[in-house]
Amino acid sequence: MTLKEVSILLNLSIYQTRLFLKEALIQKVGINNSREIIYDTNIINNLRDVLEKRYKENCFNKYTPKELIRLGCTGYDRDILKSEPTELFDRYKTFTGVSYFYDKVEANAYLASKNCSCELLSLSQIMELVGFKTPQQLQRALSDCNIKEVKKGYSSFKYYKESDIKSFIDLVKKRYLFNKANRLNTQQVQELGFKKNGRIVLQKFKVEPIDRINEYADAGGIAFYDKTEVERKLKSRKLLTHTICEKDAKEHLGYKNTEKFKKVIQEYGITLTSNGKYEINYYDKSNIDSLKNIIDKNYEHNLETKITGGQIKALGYSRKLIRKLTPIHTIPIDNVYKFANAVIFYDKEQFLDLKKQYRDLAEINNVLTEYYTSKQLMKLLNIPNNINRYMAKFRISPIKISSSRQNYWHKEEIDDLVKRRNDLYNYYDSNYYLISDVEYLLGCNISKFYSICSDFNIPIIAEELPIEVKFNKFTKSHLGFPKGKIDNIFAKINDKQRQSTTNLQTTNVLESSNDTQHNSNTTSEIKSSLQILGHLDDEKIVRILEEMANYSTPSINDKIKTIISEKDLIIQLDYSKKQFDENKEHFRILKLEYGNINYYLLEDCSNLLKKLYEEQNNLLSLNYTHVEAIAKVPSTVLYKNREKVQIPPHLRFGRLKKLKYAYPKKVIDNYLKVLKFTNLIERYKNELEYNTLPDKIFLKVVKEFDLNFLDSVKETETAWHKFVSKKLLSSNGNIKTIKKLFVRFIKITELLQSTLISKEIMDMTSNEVNFVFLNNKVPSTYKEVLYGFFNHLLLRFSNCKYLVSELNNPYVEKNERLANSKHNKQIYSTNEFLTLLDYVKDIQCHKDNALSEYKTKPMCETKGNYESIWLYVMLHLNNGWRSTDFIEKIPRIPLSIPVLDYKSFENYNLTLEESTKIIWELTSNLMNVYHNKNGKKAFFFLSEDMIVPVANAIVLCELKAQLINSKRNNLIDLGNSNELTTSMHDKFFENFPIKEFKFKSLMANSTFITFVDSILKQKTNRNPLEITKFIRNHDSLDTTNRYVHVSEEHLNKISKQLFDKGYFGYTYDYLKQIVIGESQNYSIENNEKNLLATVFGDIYKIENFSMALNAIEEQKKPLYEFVKRLSEEQQREVLDLIDMNQLPAKESFWQCILGDCLYLDRKCNSCPFAIPHFYVLTKTVYNLNNLIPKLEQIKNIPYKGERVRLANLLYKNLSLISAAKKQFGENVLSSFLGKDYSDFLNNIRSLDSINENLTIGGT
Repeated sequence: MTLKEVSILLNLSIYQTRLFLKEALIQKVGINNSREIIYDTNIINNLRDVLEKRYKENCFNKYTPKELIRLGCTGYDRDILKSEPTELFDRYKTFTGVSYFYDKVEANAYLASKNCSCELLSLSQIMELVGFKTPQQLQRALSDCNIKEVKKGYSSFKYYKESDIKSFIDLVKKRYLFNKANRLNTQQVQELGFKKNGRIVLQKFKVEPIDRINEYADAGGIAFYDKTEVERKLKSRKLLTHTICEKDAKEHLGYKNTEKFKKVIQEYGITLTSNGKYEINYYDKSNIDSLKNIIDKNYEHNLETKITGGQIKALGYSRKLIRKLTPIHTIPIDNVYKFANAVIFYDKEQFLDLKKQYRDLAEINNVLTEYYTSKQLMKLLNIPNNINRYMAKFRISPIKISSSRQNYWHKEEIDDLVKRRNDLYNYYDSNYYLISDVEYLLGCNISKFYSICSDFNIPIIAEELPIEVKFNKFTKSHLGFPKGKIDNIFAKINDKQRQSTTNLQTTNVLESSNDTQHNSNTTSEIKSSLQILGHLDDEKIVRILEEMANYSTPSINDKIKTIISEKDLIIQLDYSKKQFDENKEHFRILKLEYGNINYYLLEDCSNLLKKLYEEQNNLLSLNYTHVEAIAKVPSTVLYKNREKVQIPPHLRFGRLKKLKYAYPKKVIDNYLKVLKFTNLIERYKNELEYNTLPDKIFLKVVKEFDLNFLDSVKETETAWHKFVSKKLLSSNGNIKTIKKLFVRFIKITELLQSTLISKEIMDMTSNEVNFVFLNNKVPSTYKEVLYGFFNHLLLRFSNCKYLVSELNNPYVEKNERLANSKHNKQIYSTNEFLTLLDYVKDIQCHKDNALSEYKTKPMCETKGNYESIWLYVMLHLNNGWRSTDFIEKIPRIPLSIPVLDYKSFENYNLTLEESTKIIWELTSNLMNVYHNKNGKKAFFFLSEDMIVPVANAIVLCELKAQLINSKRNNLIDLGNSNELTTSMHDKFFENFPIKEFKFKSLMANSTFITFVDSILKQKTNRNPLEITKFIRNHDSLDTTNRYVHVSEEHLNKISKQLFDKGYFGYTYDYLKQIVIGESQNYSIENNEKNLLATVFGDIYKIENFSMALNAIEEQKKPLYEFVKRLSEEQQREVLDLIDMNQLPAKESFWQCILGDCLYLDRKCNSCPFAIPHFYVLTKTVYNLNNLIPKLEQIKNIPYKGERVRLANLLYKNLSLISAAKKQFGENVLSSFLGKDYSDFLNNIRSLDSINENLTIGGT
């Protein structure tokens, strides 16, 4: 056994083990192959037995000092008791580190005698009497019960009176028995299946220190729960054990896309079992499990038989091969697990067969490895385009390969060209100057260089660059100057300049300066000849002239003390030569010219640089560069910003080099602040849907936005937070209402934080409160909340200086407004309504305004979504929906027009056909929409005159949503408030003909419903209650107290604007043909014959075609006879009543010409007097989807009557579909069917054995 193994066996450190072995005189027995000491195992085991035996004896007979302290022994007590030092073998296990032992018998006797003579109890003694786990818990309980400790002598231990402890123990036991009988702790509630979120709904009781005994000792900060309430909740929860929420169901089934998940749920007829308070949907778990089995089987089948384009590409095959495969469109049940995002499948067997045909592809690839493609060659040679023309210059032609359409280039030939190009490039790069290099070295432009060389009779040699080197550095260069020759030219120029005596007076001064020092005559001559230096002293002038004569060209590192050349100054400024020339007149620095070179005083240049850097830093402190701005905001937002700052030309160096514009920090930071606020508010609003503690989220937002009040108003802040928490938690509204309240409280918190600086609200007078918070500038909804808060403060603080009776009561103001509105103007007048209709239908005006706003709106502006306001107002004129329903229920739809963005839509005019298609697309998406307030089905209507304007607004809204990458599903976007604010209203109605006009949602609703009511009474003399209920789907509507008489002049115009004409079918068209004289080309024979031929005749070959038509004709005869018996006036009235929904049939969304049904046993789709509405299509498609699977198995149905019934049902439903197609178009019908209309027809035609069962005349 090695030393390490002995250490592990004895549970000692290596050091302790060595000491124990040494004390026991145990010797090593050898060394193993790893050079480790080993000991005899038997001897080690004997040592362990000895140690264990000694340890047990000590446990029974000895106390350690710590144990005595726990028993209440003071230092004085321990001095009385005799201690004995421990030996090495005693320091084992729990006695490691113990230096002394006390005899247990002696100590117990001493403690017993001590207790008999004392009325005080120590903590340890009390703990033996009650079930507290730790002394700290006991101390907290004693303190909580106001039982104070009694000091004894100099002891640092706590003692308590026995009389106090007895009453304390009785109280503890009573509390314990009560808790045991009536309460459950958190652990017990958890064991019953209540998770954290589930416990939120239970009432909590704080665990007091006195409660923490026995099983409640470990309760920590966790609460008690009422046992009765928990049992009641358990009973109600049993109902939910067999349900699963929508989110879990989606994950369980393997879906990522919520829309596809819902389609599958709907397709398999799985209904909701319940809706939670916060609109969480639940499904029956057994139904979901059954569906999962179906989905998993389908998934396994797809894995075996299908393959996606991505998988084929991953195997190394090109799109060319994929195009040869037959695509199979996925259906929602396919989009799970690996295929979650798949759109198209391919048959795996077809792919494998095609793969075999292309086995020689590898050989072709081997051939092609000897060549470059044109794309590879362009990348290799760094040629952006027209590679064929470029290669023709080197007389290299492409190679055509029969199996490929593109050009190839021989690899060996290209590699030689690349090598030659690189060698030539390196040679010219090392041995030649470009024109820009020469200009840089000389400090002037190339023409001046030519001039200097001409003056000194120095020949210039320039060479034309070969085409091979014209890339990278030489891309746009044509001439190169040999470096050696140019360097020689520079040397000659310098020699000539030094020898030249262009300025005789200057030379004389230099000569005299060598002989004499600062001769006054010499300096005066300089001053007279170089008057620009007249302000300097004589000594400095001489030094300047010496430096000019000896100034060596191009080295910035030269230690120049007085002057700097123009070239070096340009380098210091980080300017181009052109930039310097453009700005040097504004620099106002002294220029000295010597030998065709310009010099400047170094002191002036230093001051200039300092001034320029100061100006640039000032500019950068207020603005972002383009790079900085683009890192903070998207480029589309940046380019849209009109508040950019032009950078002065003289500051375009360093960080601003080559930049024309900077972007104000204030604008961008404000945009980011608003964006952050908007995104965070949206995030927290979404979080409210899954969190039942909105007050906690409110506090998180306050912390996130740093909306903390100043220290001087902390009491107001605390009271406000409690007030908000109470309001949010007590709200019984739905999640939309809570979100609205949440945003409102955040806004009011901002108002309070920015307004309250040095004075608590309680210290403000009534006038101050009115002036600051209850004025006309604060929105009325905010004032109502604040008024409630001020009342709340009065109840909490007795020292409030304001009086409620003296405050401006916003509710009184509101009631006055409502009273005025009820007495003076409940609805818009006929003139106002007609003017509003004409105003919103001005498509060009509103389209231009929306596009103009897009072009000019500042980047930080988030309000004023013109297109959304336009759509919002128009929808009020045909529907009685509430404001929030319009904003939240109108969905985004895919656009089926050739428009990509605002710019392309600017010059695009929607046709009536395109507009109608967009409206029916929207309508088909609103088939299952319910009102927020009462949960009843909402019906969407649109009159013919409003189709084109509304379609334009829809397109603009969708383009806007795409532009800003909106995550919202709803089309109308009125910002975070989801309200038509005053600024939005004023912007939209800026050019409205009637001044002081105010558009209000409720007023528009009342006007619409009242006009519908009045026109129905006026035109039909009937009670319109049913239609007005239908418009807004109220249980009751009070419309009897309002009536507007509409003049004949306006009657038809308003009727046309108000009533939706979504009716279709043979009967409706026949009636219009009789009344209006519209040529519908609708003879019975043509209409039904077309349907029979299209769907049945050509496929099933109905033997007696004329008999079928006669049966249809026979069915229609009662209709003809009834209509012909009516007078022209009666016929017109029937058509008007139908258009105004005043002849409802016994089934939803049908109208009946008879008014009262005469055929109670007949369904509306079998009755010639019934007229269907657009909304009927939903049920029709549902019937067909249920009917087709049965018809596929029609051969297996034994009863002839059932087969005939099914075939006739198919005909009746198809007849409706055929009429709808004629009225609304194929695309709208396809959206209802969930597939292309032609595919649907093909499915019908593929059915067998229909002809023999089709009678048509059946019911």
